[in-house]
Amino acid sequence: MLVARRDGVAVGYALVHIHEGADDTWPTGERIAELESFAVLASERGRGVGTLLLDVADEDLAALGIHDMIVAVLVGNTAAEELYRRRGMVPAMTKMIRLGGDGGGR
Repeated sequence: MLVARRDGVAVGYALVHIHEGADDTWPTGERIAELESFAVLASERGRGVGTLLLDVADEDLAALGIHDMIVAVLVGNTAAEELYRRRGMVPAMTKMIRLGGDGGGR
């Protein structure tokens, strides 16, 4: 976990989980990083905090020999999607969800 601070106050964080073992679907290395949670305060967005967090995460992972990373992006979050595209990521899957426990309207 990485925490970005400005004047001693946390303004963003990145939580990365390392999965051991190659993926059975994707052609990955023996370990895969997954960006589990990532947030920057609204007042800090556009000031490079997120980029810095991701840069440090990438450097730390590279030092461990890990170059593959997965991240989920909520549908409609175009700013996040563009951030990850600039970092060389591409869409690879769509997750479907049902909420409400009503069995899909049945």
